[in-house]
This record gives sequence, C-alpha cells and structure tokens, in this order.
Amino acid sequence: MIGRRQAIRSMLAATLASVVGISGTAAAAEKSGWYSDIDAALKVAAQQQRPVFVFISMDGCHYCQKMAKTTLADATIQRALGQAYVSVVIKGPEHPELMNKLAIRSFPTTLLATSDGQIVDQLKGYTDAAKLYEHMRATWQQQQTRVARR
Repeated sequence: MIGRRQAIRSMLAATLASVVGISGTAAAAEKSGWYSDIDAALKVAAQQQRPVFVFISMDGCHYCQKMAKTTLADATIQRALGQAYVSVVIKGPEHPELMNKLAIRSFPTTLLATSDGQIVDQLKGYTDAAKLYEHMRATWQQQQTRVARR
C-alpha cells in the first residue's frame, strides 16, 4: 500500500503542471486558498496534519460547473475547506496518466486523502453539499484518528 501511495503522490506531483481554479484561473485558485502545486499542498497538509481535498473536473462539463457553483460555493463546505482541509483542483483530461492510475473515468470526481497522501474516499459525479460534507467529516475523523495514533 505504501508503494501505491508513493506512486500516486509522485504521479500527482509530476503531472499537475496545469492546475485550474474554480473560476478558471490558477491565480484565482491560489487567492481562494486552492493550491496549484501538489507538492506544496502535500507539504502543508503534512505540516498542519490536515486532510487533502482534490476536485477533478474538465472543461465543458455541466456537472463540474454546477458543483463548483453550488456545492463548492456552499458556506458550510467553504468553511470546512478553509479550516480543515488543504484543497487542490485539476482538469482531469490534461493528466491522462494520473486519471488511468487512479481509475478516474467520470467528472467531476472528488478525492479525499489523509495528510500523508492516502486516498480514503472517492466521490464520482455531482455531489450535493450535504453529502459532500458528511464524507468530509468522515475523512476529517480518520485524519484525527491517525494523528492521535502517532
């Protein structure tokens, strides 16, 4: 499992050259707290012992846009992301090797990972705020359990 985790982390770091924010620009992503550099995001997550939130979308995807405008704009989700998560957003089709490695075939896809990069949840398709928040809470609790064991 460690080998797969390291491979995924390396794959993310190697292929995330083009990260796009919710509004469509990397600058907007950084300004809103979304990372454009996976290495930096993983480093911050490890230092702060915070889980990682990865939103994977594609241009022209109706449900990606809907999720960005509704779910990710929801006040509860925004608060949880800002207080408890390190967030990254990418365009999946620009990273086919990564998409194959993670077996991602639909968009949007949301990944929730622990601070050490282990993916613990994967949500495929549009997810409303209430459902996403429950998954985020469960991941946060797993993160806290991991931290307590160290």
